Amino acid sequence: MTTVNLTGVSYQENFNTLGDELPPGWAIYTDATSSSLGTLIDFNSDPKSWNNLAGGFRNVASANSELSEGATVSEQDDVSDRALGIRQTGSFGDPGAAFVLSLTNTEGFQDFQLSLEAQMLSVKNRSTSWTIDYRIGTEGEFLTLGTYNDPQKWGITQLTTESELLDFSDDLNNQSEPVQIRVVALSDSTNSNYRDTVAIDNFTLNYSPVEDTSNTDESAPRVLAIQRPDNTEEITTEETIIYEVRFSEAVNEVDIADFSLTTTGTATANIASVSGESGTVIEVILDGVDGDGTLRLDVPDTATIVNDAGVALTEAFEAGDRYRIEDPTQDNETGDSDSEPDAEPDAEPETDSDSDSDDAEPEPETDSDSDSDDAEPDVEPETDVEPETDSDSDSDDAEPEPETDVEPETDSDSDSDDAEPDVEPETDVEPTLTPPSPRIINQLILGVGTEPETLIGGDGHDTIAAFDYDDVIFAQGGDNLLFGNKGNDRLYSRDGDDTLFGGQDDDLLIGGPGDTVLSGDFGNDTLTGGGGNNLFILRPEGSHDRITDFNPDRDRLGLSHGLTPADLTWTQQGNHSQLYIDGRAIATLENTNANVLNSSQMLPIRYPGLD
Repeated sequence: MTTVNLTGVSYQENFNTLGDELPPGWAIYTDATSSSLGTLIDFNSDPKSWNNLAGGFRNVASANSELSEGATVSEQDDVSDRALGIRQTGSFGDPGAAFVLSLTNTEGFQDFQLSLEAQMLSVKNRSTSWTIDYRIGTEGEFLTLGTYNDPQKWGITQLTTESELLDFSDDLNNQSEPVQIRVVALSDSTNSNYRDTVAIDNFTLNYSPVEDTSNTDESAPRVLAIQRPDNTEEITTEETIIYEVRFSEAVNEVDIADFSLTTTGTATANIASVSGESGTVIEVILDGVDGDGTLRLDVPDTATIVNDAGVALTEAFEAGDRYRIEDPTQDNETGDSDSEPDAEPDAEPETDSDSDSDDAEPEPETDSDSDSDDAEPDVEPETDVEPETDSDSDSDDAEPEPETDVEPETDSDSDSDDAEPDVEPETDVEPTLTPPSPRIINQLILGVGTEPETLIGGDGHDTIAAFDYDDVIFAQGGDNLLFGNKGNDRLYSRDGDDTLFGGQDDDLLIGGPGDTVLSGDFGNDTLTGGGGNNLFILRPEGSHDRITDFNPDRDRLGLSHGLTPADLTWTQQGNHSQLYIDGRAIATLENTNANVLNSSQMLPIRYPGLD
């Protein structure tokens, strides 16, 4: 049985790789009791239909897959969105069946929150009550968080701590022992005849780094890790890559000058931007990645990062993950790329158009598809967005850009630098890491949708939309509109006033220094505004969003789809504020005191035709 080592600020499992094997850290058991895991069972990865009457754990189509209850066996087999299911029988798992996640430990992390989907996929007369519980260590009684009882109908039931389930309290915080979390049938099923087929999907643990509160005024912050968000063994040919830098506590005054690169071979890159100037986890974005060799991001001893008390970081960090960079144009057999560096290159004339700028993006080949049904929103928003983006707001799954009831507070200051008559000409233009493109083009950039993609904007006001996979989207210049749509996407703002829509599934949205609109839409999303005056949009039917840097003085919460301040309540949970609708948690504002929240920070958002 394997275990999961926690990193970052969340653990997520969507079970879409069940066709190969169980995910790392997961195991299935029979004969489980309130104090025993039971008997470990091998997993058969072959897909099975919801109505298959054989007993056993199974790889099934998820109820999130857009199939209906009456979907055929072949339709279910063809779906890529999977769930981990079971059908009990009199001789299998009734009682005692259990889905188990094992964590190596929780050292360095606190404030744990759990969210998962319980799915009823084949409704029969006989019913089972499933218990969600956990324990610390490998022996002793499990502690109950709550139960999932037969809803008597096909579909999904969302289970979340502090809502449908109890809170972990402080039990899981900073534990050096293993932690086990289960969904288990501890009692016999009731009624007669056949049993249901049930499954679990979209299992998410959210948490935060443990802050060192001892002698805060004098203790210096430190770097805990610099990590790649992907497979650390994977070779990359991408021109833009990301590092996650995790600190021991919340830090401030972070910018690109606080980082340096260590390279081998001919590998080169530019440190382009950071996800925000404050926080406990900062993403550093590198662009212009080229050459053949390795890259490592470091924090040198010249960094000027400080904590909330103003104490500066004093220790360099030079032990992070490396990227192996491979130049796809390198001729490894002949070594031509290393010979005669001063000679005239043999490039064909067609490539001259790219020589104007290292950062210039080629014209997208997807303009002819700009009227695609998949790219059009259901409702055209009444917004002040530049016309170039209104006409191409491009996804059925993405939210249209909102119109707020309150005039944005940032307008009065947005042109302050340009309006000052005494400004010297040198300061009219913000310094950039690379020369700007000689042509400013407003682009519609659409993903292909056949595999995970990385989409990068240009210097104009761009509309960029991905489709069905776990995609990455980078804004560049201008004021941009980004749509993640399906999949667990990552969207990054740059210098402009950008609008980011996550779409379905669990997304990461990172704002830049401008005024950013961030809407996670559906799924358990993580939103970071960065600098500027930001608008975080919530919707009543959304899952549970984490807002990592809400500033009560300048940021606002946008309430969409009929949601009003009167619908919300909020309480203090540790260092964070939790927002609820009818007792169901919909958002966590990290490191925010609930006492400073009020309805004036909550702006109703109107979507014409929907509200």
